[in-house]
Amino acid sequence: MLMTDDSWRARHGDYRRQGIVDVWFWRPGVPFPHVVLSEGLPVWFYVPSKGTAWTAFGRAHQKVHQWWEVKDPAVFGLRHPPCALDDLERQAVPLGELDLDRHGAVLPPSLQHKLSDSQREAGEEAAERRESASRCARQLREAQQRREEADRHPKPLPAPRLPPGALRCTVCKRPLAPELATAGRHLLC
Repeated sequence: MLMTDDSWRARHGDYRRQGIVDVWFWRPGVPFPHVVLSEGLPVWFYVPSKGTAWTAFGRAHQKVHQWWEVKDPAVFGLRHPPCALDDLERQAVPLGELDLDRHGAVLPPSLQHKLSDSQREAGEEAAERRESASRCARQLREAQQRREEADRHPKPLPAPRLPPGALRCTVCKRPLAPELATAGRHLLC
């Protein structure tokens, strides 16, 4: 029997009000029940012929402009349960490895490690990006401060070193090309 989203929500709400943690196993061939994800719950399918269940991990969200500044960078790793609109990665679990606790179905340790490693790596990359952005901003501030300081206290340019006997402009004292020797100065001086 197919269940509508509204009837599933009503039943799930009844269980929750009674303090019952409900774990739903859907049969293969049923359209993916996104309503379950909208409630923040994992989706489980049971495949009796194979003695397995499968669930879906949410794939990493796309890393867009300044992604590392989000509150929770774990969304840039695998997630279980996934967000309602995530691209999904199917994970098969032999029934003998699936456990239950007071929160519902428990992933086997291998999948828990896969999740935590992916989320840890996303967090570490975000921390590196934040540090890099902070370092860049600090360097830009320091460069700006040096420019402002140089503008407040300009240093005179040192006179260029010329070989003995080299011609100099009588006005600006810079080197003078031999063609201008008769004038003794640059054209614009």
